[in-house]
Amino acid sequence: FFVSSMSELLKQVALDGCGIAWLPEYAIQQEIRSGQLVVLNRDELVIPIQAYAYRMNTRMNPVAERFWRELRELEIVLS
Repeated sequence: FFVSSMSELLKQVALDGCGIAWLPEYAIQQEIRSGQLVVLNRDELVIPIQAYAYRMNTRMNPVAERFWRELRELEIVLS
């Protein structure tokens, strides 16, 4: 079992025939079109995860504030 955050490395490992890789679709679109890589049944590949975000009691820059608001809205939608 090999874990890496480097999608290019994992893509190359999969292209070399050394196993399967969980990669972002945008990173492998060309390889999917050319048939070098195939997408496995997506319904069987869903991995439930939990994520937590903590906010410090300080003022954030506008981009971080907007991101925090988006997270809060997502929390409401998913609840």
